[in-house]
Amino acid sequence: MYRVTVDLDRESWRVESLRPWSSERPDRQFSHDPDLRVKGSKLPEGVEFASLGGQGGSQSSGEGALYFLPEGHLERAEITLADQDHDRVTLLVDGFTGRVSVTGTPRR
Repeated sequence: MYRVTVDLDRESWRVESLRPWSSERPDRQFSHDPDLRVKGSKLPEGVEFASLGGQGGSQSSGEGALYFLPEGHLERAEITLADQDHDRVTLLVDGFTGRVSVTGTPRR
């Protein structure tokens, strides 16, 4: 199982895995997986996470996570990004197909 953890306050994200079969992590906690090619990153300067919505509701601060299940499904999510001019774009993630659609159009 994988998850993407979004830190709405630091405008950053990271990818982690739960490897229950690993002897390195007997506590079964999510952690960075050295086999992952994507580790995470910060958003570009001037862009911030405005909100993150999923099965557990919506939030505009703190950390939230999107879970990718072993069957290939993921949690339905809405990720809203904003820029310095308060333009907003929302990424709508379909939990069944994984497709992402974009709503909102920045003025630039």
